[in-house]
Amino acid sequence: MLVQTIIQKNIEQRATLAAGYDTNRLLIVDDLVADEDVFLAATSVTDGALLRGVRFEPHRIATHSPCMRSRPRTAGLIKGHYDRDWSLSFNFTGKGNLCGRSSNDRGDITF
Repeated sequence: MLVQTIIQKNIEQRATLAAGYDTNRLLIVDDLVADEDVFLAATSVTDGALLRGVRFEPHRIATHSPCMRSRPRTAGLIKGHYDRDWSLSFNFTGKGNLCGRSSNDRGDITF
């Protein structure tokens, strides 16, 4: 597996270079993972080759997140369903409590 960093915004580019990262370097698995006990979970905002993006349904927002663990060699899918009205009305200026309505959120975990 090879990974290359792709920077989308100038502010990210400056921060990445200031932290000492080489954005032109191709990374291999050993650069990303230093142990054999690994857990990976991924969620995408938009559709891509590997992941489905966030789905805006009539009364909820749905996410699909594949999860994999090297020990005990399992893979699964987390399906997250969130209250659409509350999620879209949240003030993203940093005020408010994202966990304040957790009783209205529903997540199905299947392994």
